[in-house]
Amino acid sequence: MDWKITCITLFVFFTAIMLAPGGTIGINSHIQGEASGEVAVTNIAHRGARGVAPENTLVAAKQAYESGADMWETDVQLTSDKNIVLVHDDTLERTTDVESVYPDRESYAVSDFTLEEIRRLDAGSWFLDSDPFGSIAEGKVSDKAARGFRGVAVPTLREALELTKRLDWKVNLEIKPLEDDAELLVRKVLNQVTKMEMGSQVVISSFDHSIVRLAGKLSPEIARGVLVKEARPGVLGLMRENGAGFYNLSGTALDERQARQNLRELKAAEEGYGVNIYTVNERKALEALIKNPFIDGIFTDFPGRLNSILSSMNQ
Repeated sequence: MDWKITCITLFVFFTAIMLAPGGTIGINSHIQGEASGEVAVTNIAHRGARGVAPENTLVAAKQAYESGADMWETDVQLTSDKNIVLVHDDTLERTTDVESVYPDRESYAVSDFTLEEIRRLDAGSWFLDSDPFGSIAEGKVSDKAARGFRGVAVPTLREALELTKRLDWKVNLEIKPLEDDAELLVRKVLNQVTKMEMGSQVVISSFDHSIVRLAGKLSPEIARGVLVKEARPGVLGLMRENGAGFYNLSGTALDERQARQNLRELKAAEEGYGVNIYTVNERKALEALIKNPFIDGIFTDFPGRLNSILSSMNQ
């Protein structure tokens, strides 16, 4: 075997073992690609395949898996009776029929509803009615798939993990910043992941970096990532202070000089940090990110599109 390939292979192996900060899920996709001769990034389905299915539902997750995503990302929140559900917004109006089912409620915050109440909601019809990405109008959603959206439920964390485990897949759980019950939510999420023996299939991330630190303190074996809207100096200190293994940066910040400097520092660090960019959908932008040697993963609403681009590049 060529000695260069041998060195690369050994480097990948030891990186996977030694990636203590933020857990051990995954390794640098560009290193994998270099070793195999293929162009590769981690295809992360943002809220499932939300470009063609109602976000944060099991339908969207299944669609993402079938589209070739390497993992999916979803958001977790507490109900008023302290159960965990998958909802992005603080409130339920945008992605459910909560106003029709509960017309007299003063608040539509997720935290003001019990799990039983939330389970009565339709979390799919809004996608058909609003067609947020124009995918239905463009014929990207089949009639059969569209019919299946009506009446889908808001999933629980357990259901999301069960699906991920059944598919032998991976999931990034974004914990929303909270003033109240943040520690309880983190503990309950980690307990569920541990109980289901899924530590190697889960990444915990948050814009609230104190949540990332707490997750590392409670379950250091589970991978963690910091979500960042704008690049700033001291990125290595940020990663080490929060015990994160992944740096998840907004795609809108990539043109900034500071962002490019941060990525260079992260790739040069001995810790083997992963760099993921969110949320990118346009074909040209996806192609450019795939070719960027400093980027390991891409969050996208259209994992099928990203998978198609990767397949085309590797033919």
